[in-house]
Amino acid sequence: METIVKFPNLTNTLQLIGCHFGVKPPSWEFPTHHHHFFELIYCGEGEITHRINGVPVRHREGDWLLINLGSRHSTLNDSQYHYVYFNAHFDLDDMEMRKELGSSPYRTISREEAASSKLPGYIKAIEQLLQRGLLKDPITDMSGEKEIDSSLIDRIYLQSHILLILAEILFFPQTPMSGAPAPNISNYMADIAHAIEERLARDMNTDISITDISSEFHLSRYQCSKIFSQVYGLSPRQYLSRLKLSRAKEMLVKTNMTVDAIAESLGFSSVSHFSRQFRRWTNQAPSHFRPKHFTPEAERALRSPLHP
Repeated sequence: METIVKFPNLTNTLQLIGCHFGVKPPSWEFPTHHHHFFELIYCGEGEITHRINGVPVRHREGDWLLINLGSRHSTLNDSQYHYVYFNAHFDLDDMEMRKELGSSPYRTISREEAASSKLPGYIKAIEQLLQRGLLKDPITDMSGEKEIDSSLIDRIYLQSHILLILAEILFFPQTPMSGAPAPNISNYMADIAHAIEERLARDMNTDISITDISSEFHLSRYQCSKIFSQVYGLSPRQYLSRLKLSRAKEMLVKTNMTVDAIAESLGFSSVSHFSRQFRRWTNQAPSHFRPKHFTPEAERALRSPLHP
């Protein structure tokens, strides 16, 4: 008897932007802003005040903070000490993880809470990656920015540790956020957003229109997008793009469909349109994302009636 126990295929990716360590002096501030990425912050030394959606959040040495995408926030070092921190803006195309991470405007883990987790070890490992990079290319000017030249292995380690940190934060027992408003989402809004999501998922391969969907639910296009964005953290069109990206990756990895056939099945007007969009999503062509054994010759062979 032969047995195979398989893990599910994983084609989701992490996009890491502006990942850095920094030091800021007393009175340093960053104005109110928002962005379309999650923001992860670790306070190494000092303490600082973030204001997130109008709510002050004190961030002290050893604390962790995760800010949801779209949340308006500002920063002020209102202490007498330098603020030493680690920061990473990121996004990922795992819908379930995005939904969990975006369930509130922000979440915090105090130094005391983090001490009982694996977070201190993970940030230490990332600090060691920084030190390794600086040994190769030391800092000569302490002002401004410097990008270290990381090896391929170090880049893999960095992404791995960011994902491990997110896993730790994601499943960390959350305490109520003092002073932070709970997401203002009614049962009606949740039901509408989930119904829109089901419609998007069901008809993602068609020439689906957000205007048509909003009409079905007797909403304006603006209301439709607003409700959906409040629940899912991104607009219906952005969500649809991520669904198509996830499906495209799956078909490229798991099937022998040609790129033309994949483009057609996903509802793109042409293979060139699909290829441009896929490059915009992943910074690489569909043919480069596909495993090497799925060459055009291999595809033709698999479709051949003579193939065993």
